[in-house]
Amino acid sequence: MLTLLTVEDKLPVRISERITALFRPYRIETEIQNAGDVRLMKMKYFRRRGEIDFDKIYEICIGKRKTLLCNKNIIPDDTPFSRFDDREFKCILMDNFICSVLENADISPSSLRISYYDPRAEYPSLVEKLTHFSSIMTVVSDMPRFYENEAERLAKEYGASVSVSNDTACRRLRYLLLKSRQHHAGE
Repeated sequence: MLTLLTVEDKLPVRISERITALFRPYRIETEIQNAGDVRLMKMKYFRRRGEIDFDKIYEICIGKRKTLLCNKNIIPDDTPFSRFDDREFKCILMDNFICSVLENADISPSSLRISYYDPRAEYPSLVEKLTHFSSIMTVVSDMPRFYENEAERLAKEYGASVSVSNDTACRRLRYLLLKSRQHHAGE
C-alpha cells in the first residue's frame, strides 16, 4: 500500500483555537482508496503548531511500507520514513494526466498535432493512447526502428497517421502538443 501524505497548516486564530492547539497540536485524517491495482492511503496531517509528529504517523502506518508519497521538503532525515520517488510512476501519472486533459478538451483530432519524445522507446503504450486524440502525430526517438514498426501497426489497426523521426530539435521535451490553426477562406 502506498501512503500519500499531505500537510496542511491550520494555525490557530482565536484564543479557544490556541488553547486547543496546546493540547492537540495536530489532527490526522486517513482514507483508503483503490486506484486501479494500487491501494492508496490518503493521510492528511493538519498541523496547528510545531513540527510534524512522525511518531504518530508511524503508529498509523505500522505494518505498512515506510515509504511516503509527499512533497520532498516534508520528511527530515531522522525519521523512519523515506520519500517515494519512482521515475516510472511519475511518468505514468503524467501520461494519465495528459490523456485526461486531452479527453476533456474540446479539440477535434483533426485540429491537434501531437509530437511525442521517447528517446529509448520506453513508453510505446502512450503513443497508442495519444493517437485517439490527434490525426497527426510525430514520434521522436533515438530508436526510430522500434517506432516505425509501431507506426505501421497503429496505421493498420486504427488508421492512425504516425510519423517517426530522430530529429534532435525535440530532445529536451517529452510532450509537445500543438493545436493547428483553422484556416478560413481568405487567410
